[in-house]
Amino acid sequence: MVHIHGSLQDDQLQGTQEGDVMFGYAGDDILSGGPGDDTLHGGLGNDRLLGGAGNDFLYGNAGDDCLEGGPGYDHLRGGAGNDRYIYTLGDGFDRIEDELGENTLELRQISSLHIQVNPAMGDRLIVSYLGEPIVSISGLGIQWIQTEDGCFPVEALVKSR
Repeated sequence: MVHIHGSLQDDQLQGTQEGDVMFGYAGDDILSGGPGDDTLHGGLGNDRLLGGAGNDFLYGNAGDDCLEGGPGYDHLRGGAGNDRYIYTLGDGFDRIEDELGENTLELRQISSLHIQVNPAMGDRLIVSYLGEPIVSISGLGIQWIQTEDGCFPVEALVKSR
C-alpha cells in the first residue's frame, strides 16, 4: 500500500496500480486512485476524488466536493459542503453517507424512467436501476438526483415510484 501526500496548494495526485492512501490536504485537489482498492481524503477545499476500479473509500471532507467511485463496491462520504456524487451505469454498487449541505447524486447514462428510489431501514434510501440496487444513501444528505433527462428532488422520486 502506497501513501501519497499533497500539499496546502491545489494538487493533482495519481495513484499506483496497487491500493493507495491519498491525502489532498488544503487546496482544490484532484485525487485519482487507479485500479487498486484505494482510500482518498480530499481535505479542505473543493476537491475531485476519482476512485477508479476497485473497492474504494472516498472522503471529501470540507468543501464542495465531487466524488466518483468508479467500477467496484465504493463507500463515498462528502462531509461539509455542497457535494456531487457521480455514478455511471455499470459502476457496481456505491454506498453514500452525507448529512451536510445541498448534495446531488448524478446518475450518468440513466433515465429517470428506469430508476426507483425506495426507503430502507433507518434513514437509508436505495436507488435501483431496472430493479437492481445501484446506490445506498444514508444520512438523508442527498437532496437532488440528476439523470440524463433532468434533475429531481429526492422526495419527488420516492413519492412517485
